Amino acid sequence: MKLIKLCMACVILTTIVGSTAQADEFMYALSNYTNGNLLKIEPTTWAVIESHPITNDEALFGGLAADAAKDIYSIDGYNDENLDRTFRIDRANGAGTVVGDTGFNWNFRFLCAHPVTDVLYGGRDNALFTIDRTTGAATLVGNMTGVGGQITALAIDSQGNAYCTSLGNTSLYSLDLATVEATHIGDIGSGSGYQDLAFDSNDVLYGVHFFDAGTLYTIDTVNATETFVVSTSYRGITFIVEGPECPGDIDGDGDTDLADLATLLGAYGTSVGDPQYNPDADFDDSGSVDLSDLAFLLADYGCTS
Repeated sequence: MKLIKLCMACVILTTIVGSTAQADEFMYALSNYTNGNLLKIEPTTWAVIESHPITNDEALFGGLAADAAKDIYSIDGYNDENLDRTFRIDRANGAGTVVGDTGFNWNFRFLCAHPVTDVLYGGRDNALFTIDRTTGAATLVGNMTGVGGQITALAIDSQGNAYCTSLGNTSLYSLDLATVEATHIGDIGSGSGYQDLAFDSNDVLYGVHFFDAGTLYTIDTVNATETFVVSTSYRGITFIVEGPECPGDIDGDGDTDLADLATLLGAYGTSVGDPQYNPDADFDDSGSVDLSDLAFLLADYGCTS
């Protein structure tokens, strides 16, 4: 057994070059408030690579938000007497589903998923809510303090730091999500305001303007300055990292790496009934962890989902 493991280790050291399977990040954007399309965009060339008509919506004024399950949400409804609705969009085909009434009719709306806690936040004017993704109902967290003007967009980075912007002088604030207290960082001064904000996986903050046809900018969260990226007509944006599934990921941590390899080697040569047999390492369900299972894992080695 030890000799087999040693030989396998030698093979591994001389053959592993890493998988070419990598995760890719895309921007998803809303093309219009009504009768819009969900656009999938490659964020280096900004080319639209997919476009799907959104179905079953009335008017999506709430921007876009993607949760940990990579489901896309918006707020559906006009500024009328009817309750607005939490709305889910299938990113594969644009099919829309009304999750349920928020319980409110909102004016300026925004939506954002917390990348750490996966809580879905929504807002109207200067009030912050959490959104139940099962019922659609909104629960008030509190009314923001320390802000000037209408808050129109919210984004949260990978560390859980929240930022929001207002109309008028397009002020940028940091926001404490627990106390709902905003701290003024500076005035971007564009005069347009932001329809939506979103962080990419590198914690670069992007925003699309209200009044210049949804032009896309990056925003410096330290200096409250914006940099033009590309002319667009987007009405909502969110970023999603998409990658291949990793079938060799034994420990379920999202990649196939040395830990998975070590687990398989620990069970190598065992069969059902043996104390060290690991069914998760028996990829072909043959009842034994053998060379075919090792080859399967090596073919997936380096994969990140």
